[in-house]
Amino acid sequence: DSVASDIEVTVGEARLPCTLRSTGSWYTYRSVEIGQISLEKPGEYPVAVRCTHKRGGAVMNLKAVTLVPACEGTPPIQGDDGTILLHAADSTIHGTLLQWEPAENKRTIGYWANVGDSVSWDFAVTTGGKFEIELLQGCDSGQGGSQTGFHFYAENQPHPLAVFPHTVIDTGHWQAFRPVVTGQIDLAPGQYKLRVLASSKAAGAVMDLRQVLLRPVR
Repeated sequence: DSVASDIEVTVGEARLPCTLRSTGSWYTYRSVEIGQISLEKPGEYPVAVRCTHKRGGAVMNLKAVTLVPACEGTPPIQGDDGTILLHAADSTIHGTLLQWEPAENKRTIGYWANVGDSVSWDFAVTTGGKFEIELLQGCDSGQGGSQTGFHFYAENQPHPLAVFPHTVIDTGHWQAFRPVVTGQIDLAPGQYKLRVLASSKAAGAVMDLRQVLLRPVR
């Protein structure tokens, strides 16, 4: 219920300022997005919330601070030629081990040792039609055979409109990327999410995934 007090949220060395707004009551809670941070390494990070300028009788009632996975780069957009490139650099990581590896010889989603981890992209289709789904995957010698699924969702829908299974192919090295077509999908103009999940791991890790390309079928 406080009016326009200023706070600062710190996570490790990252600092995010925020000016509060009234919710109408001390016990009417609203979620407020205050910015993005990058946590480069696994480990424990201290989280703190402090008031930097109090206005009124009190600052706020605080129920929770939530860190939500965010896009590593920028949300993909459809190209002039109709293709939609979902690159690892623009993905959102969900999990504890899976990560974006920016090294020039990698530029991939890697460390997929936890089957429960997953990766997703939010993307827009401006020119609809039928698209071929081509992924660029790598897998070390003797590590192939993991089972994955490419789940496509319409905006804000809890159930996928289509799921395409993919058995990971042994390419001889994690970064020996090979294009694989998993199927075709019809997409009308609108907002979508692609989420890639693993249902089984054949050996040490699922795969390295550099990109998914949605190519119009002429």
